[in-house]
Amino acid sequence: MRGITPRQGRQRGNIEELPSGGFRVGMYAGIDPLTKKRHDLRETVPAGPGAARDAQTGTDTPTHAG
Repeated sequence: MRGITPRQGRQRGNIEELPSGGFRVGMYAGIDPLTKKRHDLRETVPAGPGAARDAQTGTDTPTHAG
């Protein structure tokens, strides 16, 4: 059985590595109240020395989509 540490908790989204070296971060944001469709947020983190760290931060703190 795999344990989840209280500090980490559950994974909140997915991180996909792009051919350019950057990352695409995606996370579920709920159901749209008008259309009743699933709403997913997506953000692209450009390649660079801290790209992996920035991508992980993207799943920890979701951006507000207007």
